[in-house]
Amino acid sequence: MIQVPGYILTKKLGVGGMATVYLALQTSLQRQVALKVMAPAFAADRSFANRFVTEARTIAELNHPNIVAIHDVGVTEDGLHYFAMQYLPNGDFQSRIDAGIRERELIRVLLGICGALQHAHERGFVHRDVTPGNVLFDNSGMPVLTDFGIARVVTEATRMTATGLSLGTSHYMSPEQARGRRVDFRSDLYSLGAVTFEALVGRPPYDGDDSFAVAYAHVYDPLPKVPQRLSRWQAFIDRAMAKDPADRFQSAAEVRASLQQYLEETSRNGRRAPETPTRSEVEQPTVPLRLHRGPVGGEGRLRWLKLALGRRPRDWLTGIAPALKWGGAWIADIFSRSLPTRWLVSALVVVVIAAFALAWLWRPSTRPPALVPEPDVIATDSVPAVVEKELEPEPELEPEPEPVPVDEAAPSGEELAEVVSFEPDDPALVDIENGEVVGGSAQNDDAMARQFRERILAQVTAANQNLNDDKLTTPAGDNALEKFEEVLSLDPGNIQARDGLDRIVLRYVALARARIRAGRYDTARLLQSRGVEVAERHDLLNRFEDDLASIDSLGFENAAAAARRAAERGAVDEAEREYREALNFRPGDPRVAAELELLLNPPPTGPVTLSDTLADGVAGPQMVVLELGASRLAVGATEITVDQFRRFMAAGGYQDRKTPACRNYESMWRSSRRRTWENPGFEQTGRHPVVCVSWIDAREYASWLSAQTGQTYRLPTEAEWRALAAGSEARDDCAANLADSALKREESGRRALPCDDGWSFTAPVGTYAGSEAGILDAVGNVREWVSDCTQQSRSGACREHAVLGSCWLDPEPPGGAVARESFDEDHAYNTVGFRVVREI
Repeated sequence: MIQVPGYILTKKLGVGGMATVYLALQTSLQRQVALKVMAPAFAADRSFANRFVTEARTIAELNHPNIVAIHDVGVTEDGLHYFAMQYLPNGDFQSRIDAGIRERELIRVLLGICGALQHAHERGFVHRDVTPGNVLFDNSGMPVLTDFGIARVVTEATRMTATGLSLGTSHYMSPEQARGRRVDFRSDLYSLGAVTFEALVGRPPYDGDDSFAVAYAHVYDPLPKVPQRLSRWQAFIDRAMAKDPADRFQSAAEVRASLQQYLEETSRNGRRAPETPTRSEVEQPTVPLRLHRGPVGGEGRLRWLKLALGRRPRDWLTGIAPALKWGGAWIADIFSRSLPTRWLVSALVVVVIAAFALAWLWRPSTRPPALVPEPDVIATDSVPAVVEKELEPEPELEPEPEPVPVDEAAPSGEELAEVVSFEPDDPALVDIENGEVVGGSAQNDDAMARQFRERILAQVTAANQNLNDDKLTTPAGDNALEKFEEVLSLDPGNIQARDGLDRIVLRYVALARARIRAGRYDTARLLQSRGVEVAERHDLLNRFEDDLASIDSLGFENAAAAARRAAERGAVDEAEREYREALNFRPGDPRVAAELELLLNPPPTGPVTLSDTLADGVAGPQMVVLELGASRLAVGATEITVDQFRRFMAAGGYQDRKTPACRNYESMWRSSRRRTWENPGFEQTGRHPVVCVSWIDAREYASWLSAQTGQTYRLPTEAEWRALAAGSEARDDCAANLADSALKREESGRRALPCDDGWSFTAPVGTYAGSEAGILDAVGNVREWVSDCTQQSRSGACREHAVLGSCWLDPEPPGGAVARESFDEDHAYNTVGFRVVREI
């Protein structure tokens, strides 16, 4: 089990998606706590760590008896965040709902949750995951709200999370939370309404095959209805779970006030009597057979006696059937054993007694699965007596009217109801043909109401088809926007039409981003402006501000990257055009403005440089043209970098050869194939000189570069290398990347220069000033392979080649001589790289 300083972990209480909760003993105070420890898989994920710490800080800010208390926060030696909180041993609300909860107890629990939510809301926090499983009970039975893992401070820009991801439990999340929209305190009140419905009825308000189906039901399905026996709760459910947040309770205080009224009604004249369940509720086939669990104490014994004396024969027979089945099998087994007669008689007596006992215990339960109605209690001077109210006869139902024939080709009433949010108000009705208001009674005119629904359905269908065809706002008279607006003019609360407006804006965003990736910036800006117009026209700008702004960010990044690529290959006109496009998306960006200025007004030229283009259009190594004696030679300005070598490896690289073992610190005892040019034993970026490459690797890179450019590249000779390195001697300490205090911190005991340049090992090429000819890093950083052979085998083949220069491992004093080493051609070292030359 994991080790947490200061705590003794005794058992695991639960495992979640990002943490595990343990029962632990806090040794300093000798008290039991619930210790929540982040899962090891997320230790390196900063976003999960931040969310975990945020949960602890959120709870710590909320000091309320109905909110779980935080005792301690810390990090283990393994880097796992944890926090200790109040231990709540009396189970969760979900288990009490499953077992059946009385009405007064339900209201008591709901009032406690309301107190917790009111406290959190007043301090700006939305819980966003109010579920029965997140309500636990302390030793005194007080409900305590837990799991603030996805709670957050509400601001004007509060949304669910990035990219439309909705967090929370789907059975209890509000419509706006299910759709990934902005949420506020009223989202928690919706979840509380869903919890109330489940406690009353015994099942969540909506269910489905998966979380998406449940979330869809929260957005589009009608409000859930409680059974007739619980009808007095329907008004509370309707208001708490209203689809539009404006129609819900507006604060937890309002919910508390409403629940207090229900509590007063329940407490008036003693406890509220159980309401008569309807026949359909009693005969529900989904109610399971269960052992009867009556109340305990004096009141319980009276009720057991009354029920025992008053049972009907049918109930006894129903309960005795399974008992006789079990007993018969047992008797048959006894007879098969040929036991003595006295044993058989005893077995028969036991079976008869057991059958009647099981008939009493194992009988069909007609109790509703969730809410247990309170018995009616009459107060007396002694023990309260429980009485049963007489059941009133069920009222006779009026005969159902004959169904009206419906045209099979016409849409059904259910299909029409999905797209219409209201009935036309009486006495005015919309004239479908002329769009005018005419007299009449909408409630009594079924034909006109159906015609109204058909018009709405037709317009929504046509608008969705326009949207699929990308006819968003044009052409005039045949576009999605106009049709959705027409639907809203007839039915202002139509959900599909309002969702259609959202889809139009998001479609413009998607189209604009696609045009940016294709380099069609003008078209992208036009599409963006149309999306902004739709959003402003229907007050959606705040909702989609981030999505619309993302077009500018993507356009800027895409154009700036294209400009830099064009500048690298010398296409000045193209680079200027792309830079100006980037500034159109983000005017005044200092970096792009500086790069454009440098492109248009380059500094005075120094040494003559060139860069050949590779087959894929990428620029090759930067070369400096030097006059070496009577010949001219293009020499690499720097050593070959990791990025440049990576292109060679991606094109074939070592081919059939194995990656050579790389030696650390040039030691013959520290050779390992786990060290490679990508992982030489220390961190490098693409701009660092490539190391852990053999002389053969360097030669093959030069051959590949020649094939890519059509020019002749090779490794320099020792004489050429010494000539090009002339004038590169270090003039003072840390003028080149040599062994200094930075390396000594990593490897104590080594000789080092009395300075610190910040680089313990290699540094990016070009970090230090080079020679006047433009040659960089000839001193320090890495040694370099040259083409000269220093040792041949008996067959005449070369076995070792020269390596020249100093490296990050050498404490070479300023102005020191050029070092020369001889290494096997198939060995690699994390101190040795190479540069190339090109013949002119």
